[in-house]
Amino acid sequence: AWRRGAGWSVWKDRLGECGVPVQPPPERHSTSPGTLSLIACGAVVAGPETTCVSAAAAALEASGVRLATVTSRPDGRVCGVDAQPQVTDSLQARRAAARIADYLAAA
Repeated sequence: AWRRGAGWSVWKDRLGECGVPVQPPPERHSTSPGTLSLIACGAVVAGPETTCVSAAAAALEASGVRLATVTSRPDGRVCGVDAQPQVTDSLQARRAAARIADYLAAA
């Protein structure tokens, strides 16, 4: 799905099939757009690591996605996935790189 530039509808269906609680993304003008978590190789490396985000990370890993951001709502449901994130925070980038290096070393 990430190769096709998948929108939320594809990720919503894929995550839902894997048992991840999902909901539509918030309105653009919402006061609470959600909380971002950065995942790398099936693990949360930055941001909240809730049960739903961890389940989404595992589902994305099973789908071949090694780096992504997952957006979650205050109730924990996942409402967004970006399988081509721009990681601009150097600490987050280092954490993701370390996780990817560990993943590759174990393969």
